[in-house]
Amino acid sequence: MGIRTPGLFFEGQCFRPPEVDTFTTLGGLPIATYTGNRYGADITNQQLGHLAPCGYSPTELHKGYKLDPVYNAGYDGSGQTVVIVDAFGSPTIQQDAELFSQLYGLPDINLTVICPSGQCTQSNQGWATETSLDVEWSHAIAPHAAIVLVVAKTNNDSDINDALSFAITNNLGSVISNSYGEPESLVPPSLLEQTNNIVSVAAAFGIGELLVRRLR
Repeated sequence: MGIRTPGLFFEGQCFRPPEVDTFTTLGGLPIATYTGNRYGADITNQQLGHLAPCGYSPTELHKGYKLDPVYNAGYDGSGQTVVIVDAFGSPTIQQDAELFSQLYGLPDINLTVICPSGQCTQSNQGWATETSLDVEWSHAIAPHAAIVLVVAKTNNDSDINDALSFAITNNLGSVISNSYGEPESLVPPSLLEQTNNIVSVAAAFGIGELLVRRLR
């Protein structure tokens, strides 16, 4: 398959057909030759619908994960609340999420932002991007669920665990989703045990918990 362009911003086909590329050093040696697939669009692409590298729309994800029959059966998040725990928050999350919904024809988003420690700091651009990603794509997958964003005051594990505990203690939703940019191997065992205990409490309350630790 060649590159197709169904998206508003990105190429929808991530892997290009096999090709042969030769690389030199300022036109001279050493020389390297690569044969195989290329990933995504050229980095120089500036036209909307062709931005590099690639990306999927909500509709494409629905088709890829075969979610349309699930939605047609009535399982679209209706009557449920998804809790997302992030740090610092984003000063534009409401506007960003509403624009995302409008661009992709999703239902209006029902979003509540809670800062258990008081006013959200909203000063970290990296976490602002993460917050938008988490909220918008949770809405894309469960379009009729309410979303409660619980914002930890910092990205320290202890503060994030405090925010997680707040969400559980106050029974803010039936599902809690977390996605943190750190390898689990670098988290102290005492904090891992604390997190496991918190997740166990959530399970006892009948709250589903998705906890992902990953490298950015």
